[in-house]
Parts: sequence; C-alpha cells; structure tokens
Amino acid sequence: MVNQAFEQSYKKIRKEASIKGFRPNKAPLEMLRKMYAPHAMQQATQDLATSSYENALKDSNVRPIGDPQFNIESSAQEDAAFSFSVSCDFFPELKPIDLKTIKLGKPATKLDSKRVTDILESLKKNATEYIPISEERSTKEGDVVKIDFEGMDENKESIAGTKGADYSLELGAKHFIPGFEENLTGVPCPGEKTFDVTFPEDYNHKPLAGKKVSFKVTLKEISEKKIPELNDELAAKFGYKNFADCNEQIETLVLKQQNDEVQAQLEKSAIDAAINSTSIPLPTKTKEKTVENIKADRKKQLLSQSKTEDEINKILEDTTSNISQESEVILKTSIIVSFLSQSNGIKITAEDIEAELVSQAQQNNMPLEDLKKQYSSDQINQLAFVLTQKKVAKLIIDSCTLTEEKSN
Repeated sequence: MVNQAFEQSYKKIRKEASIKGFRPNKAPLEMLRKMYAPHAMQQATQDLATSSYENALKDSNVRPIGDPQFNIESSAQEDAAFSFSVSCDFFPELKPIDLKTIKLGKPATKLDSKRVTDILESLKKNATEYIPISEERSTKEGDVVKIDFEGMDENKESIAGTKGADYSLELGAKHFIPGFEENLTGVPCPGEKTFDVTFPEDYNHKPLAGKKVSFKVTLKEISEKKIPELNDELAAKFGYKNFADCNEQIETLVLKQQNDEVQAQLEKSAIDAAINSTSIPLPTKTKEKTVENIKADRKKQLLSQSKTEDEINKILEDTTSNISQESEVILKTSIIVSFLSQSNGIKITAEDIEAELVSQAQQNNMPLEDLKKQYSSDQINQLAFVLTQKKVAKLIIDSCTLTEEKSN
C-alpha cells in the first residue's frame, strides 16, 4: 500500500513537472526520485493517512462529527511500514425516538394589516417628489434642505469625515447626530449658520465618538415634499392595473411571508421537540471547536463595527455563557438531524441541490450559473444540511400530533 501511494505520487508529479530534455510525462522515475522525493513523500503521506482513515470508517459502524486530527510522527518511506494515529469525535448513539409522542401547535395566520400599510407607505415614499421653492424663507421641520457643511475642531482645523457638499437633508428625520438638524430648523435660507454639537459616545466612527465639533453650514436651497395619494395613478407607476390590484397583490405577498414565517417557526419547534425528547451527549472536542468558531465569527462582526480589541474581548467574555448555549444548540441540532435522517432513510440528492439553487436564482433574479459560482464546496455542504433539516422537520410534523390554533 505504501509503495502504491508513492507510485501514484510520482505519476502525478511526472504529468505536472517540466523537466528540461524530456517531453511531458516522459521523465524517468529515477530522475523524479532525485528531484522530487520530498514532494512525493509529503503527498504519499497525506494520501495514505486520508485513505486509511476513510477505509477504517467504512469498516466500522461509527460516524465522525467534525474534522479528524491526524498525528503523524514521521513521513511515509518507500519499502517501509507507515503508521499514524487519528483522533475524532463521533456521533453519539441515541435511543429510538417515537415521533408520534411529540405534540406541536401551529398558529393560525391572520393578515397583518400593518405590514400592508407599511408597504403602501413605502410606495408613497418612493414616489415622493421634492419641489425646490423660489421664495426666501426660514426652514421648518419636514423641509429638505441642500447644504454644504464642514466640521472643525477647537483650533478651527477641518476634521476628517465631517465635510459634505450639496447634501440633501430632511429636517426632523433624525438622519444626522442629535442637535444637527435642530440647529438648522428656523434658519433663513439661503444663509449660513455655525454651531457646536457633540457626537454620541457610542458613535460608530471612534475618532468622533464623544467629540465636540463646530459645524459651519451653508443652506443653499429648500425643497418641499409632494407626497402622492394612494390611488390608481400611483399604482400604475409601479406596474399595477389600479389601486385595488396593487392592494390585493400586496396582501397576497404579506400573507405568503407570514405563512412562510409560521412554517419556519413550526419546523424549528419540530427539531427542538425532537431534541428535548431524548438525551444527547455532546462530544467535548467538537463542542470546544464549535465555541471557537462562534467566537471567531462574533469577533469578525465586532471588528466590522469598529470595535477595539479590548472592547471585543470584554463582549466575548460577558457572553461566554450565551456562546456556550449556542454551541450546544448547534451541536444537538446537527446530531438529531443526522440521527433521524439516517434512521429514516432521508437523503439529499444532486437534484435537490439543483432545485434549491434554481429557486434561489429566480428569487434573486440572477442567472443560475452566476449563483453557482458564489457557492464553495463547503457552502454546498451547508446547503445540503439545511435541506436535510427541512426534510427531517417535515417528517416530525407529519408524524406528530399537530394542533392548528384558531385565529382571534
């Protein structure tokens, strides 16, 4: 087996190597041994360890969870025995679960009129026109003013990140820091005003957090908002036949969203119920690795929010318990989904993956091939797990006692 691994390594090297005086794939083996022995040794060692581990799994009834840790004290050598050790956590053995004993409740779906109203209001907002006024007057809340502004420190020097030109700002919308819009309300336009404001202590740009800044603002123009009415004319602008058609389609969309949310919550409840119906021991090393992964993801998120290293460490320390609980949920979900899918013959096929990708491409209005390029092999594996989880949840829901709650 060892010599065969080396033979395969040299065959691969021979195909890829460019050796002067020899055509591709024609260099003699002895020359390859002299020139590429370390590389062949490394490749053969890796192949031997991986194939031996995979064969050992096939010959046993255990299933690994997480990545194996190989301990190779010395590389493989031709004409010599090769030994190594590998450590890995395995899926625990679980007792059979009688899914018929699980009880779940499914909330009734009642159209959320507020969501419909919010969408209609967003259409009005998107169709709102801003009409510049010719008269000179003082600004008032609700005006959209075009301004130039610049922030300066106590030495009257410009501060980076506090300068803008021809910026449109709606007074009273609270898009700027507290005090800025208020200082521009009731000011003659055209005109200028200089005033001080202090940035919030938790401002996301750290150099400005808690800093007192003197702003010089030039008001150049006032525009008044012309908000359209909800009528057939507005509906036509967004491609609807009339307002009745617009309202009906939005209601249908909202109801579908609510049904999808109820279904997602029901699927989660089904998995949680299965987890709670049995005892699931957690592999120690895999749990530790899961905690590390969660912390790494959390740290990446906090860094994107401009948090300092000390702030990040403090947040991670304060949330240690929550992270530990999160890791347990992730692991138990993985174990129960694996157990129920295997014991009930649930599998995800290439056709299942393809169908999901087609659906996602349609939802995102993008070519299927472009979407596929965004998926790495690890992400495809993750997608397969998500689809497996949905099938397992359906199995539980179809098998359990399901009570559909009445709407109020």
